Amino acid sequence: ADSRRNPSSQFGEMLTEFDDGELAADDALRGRQEREIALGHSLTNAEYELAREAFILGRTLERAGFVTYCSMAFERLWPLLLPILILATAFAALSWFGLFRSIPDIARCVLAAVFSMLALLALYPLLSLRLPKTQEVAERIEAANDLRHQPIAVQTDRPAGKSDPVSDALWQEHQRRMAEKLAQVASDSPRPQVPKRDPFALRAIPALVLVVALGFSLGQAGGSLGDILRGAPPPEKIPPRIDAWLTPPAYTGRAPI
Repeated sequence: ADSRRNPSSQFGEMLTEFDDGELAADDALRGRQEREIALGHSLTNAEYELAREAFILGRTLERAGFVTYCSMAFERLWPLLLPILILATAFAALSWFGLFRSIPDIARCVLAAVFSMLALLALYPLLSLRLPKTQEVAERIEAANDLRHQPIAVQTDRPAGKSDPVSDALWQEHQRRMAEKLAQVASDSPRPQVPKRDPFALRAIPALVLVVALGFSLGQAGGSLGDILRGAPPPEKIPPRIDAWLTPPAYTGRAPI
């Protein structure tokens, strides 16, 4: 009986000897952990909202940047394409008017070589094409939306010098305020400036000639685009023909045949 009572009594003594200070420290540790968990959950929600806003802003800027990039690329590309377009229009018009099928083969070969050389020269300006850079696209969007203080560039820039908690917090607040200006940002449409480059509207002449040539090609005398690769058709051969009249004898009473 004494041996059965000893373990329980020893256990009871261990419980009674447990320091009240350690219990208090354990309670304080548990409370601090609960506060950290609760704080962690609140930070996670805040971070989720920030990430959601950043995602929406990123998608908006991505769409606006893509459309603006295409607009700027088109503005720089189309003047370089004008020579090859004019040359292609002239070639198509001459082909549909039937020029290549009505000239000798030597002249046709010479014109084919001339058009080939002119095509290479017309493509040469494309080597100077310079596609817009990211900074140029951002500046174009900011100018089109009348945005000041470069709110797009601020989102990726970093302050110079050493970082510290105060400066980082100020910069993040500045980025947040600049991001609010980008909520309704829109892309910019192309500005080809055609009247400035062609004030006399001479661009209408090749288009008009091309339409007339297309209509002419639908007739019998019209040509096709492949005539420059084919020689003139040989003249149609007329088979020989003999007309003979036979007069039957008078006593037959028949008419001549």
